[in-house]
Amino acid sequence: MIRVCVVGASGYSAAHLWSLFKQADKGAVAIRGVAVLNPADVPEMMDQFARRGIPVFSSYDSMLDAVRGECDLMCLPVPIHLHVPMACRALEAGCNVLVEKPLCAVLDEV
Repeated sequence: MIRVCVVGASGYSAAHLWSLFKQADKGAVAIRGVAVLNPADVPEMMDQFARRGIPVFSSYDSMLDAVRGECDLMCLPVPIHLHVPMACRALEAGCNVLVEKPLCAVLDEV
């Protein structure tokens, strides 16, 4: 079973999460955590997390600390300027990383 974490709960993050919920229902993935900065803005997602027993973290750093060694894939559907710093921190924590395109804003960051 693949252990997955996601940053965010709206926009592209929500699309990732709805797909992951389907896979979790089949037993293919376990969602180990979600970092949500705006829980009041995503009540339906917050209900899903509570119903499914998914831990919700108020920051990316707190989620990384909590899931270290327990996350196989970190999904980062975040703004482009955050791709590199967030991906590097996830890689350092031992996670594989899914970053949306483009990988970075400046070629030198690759």
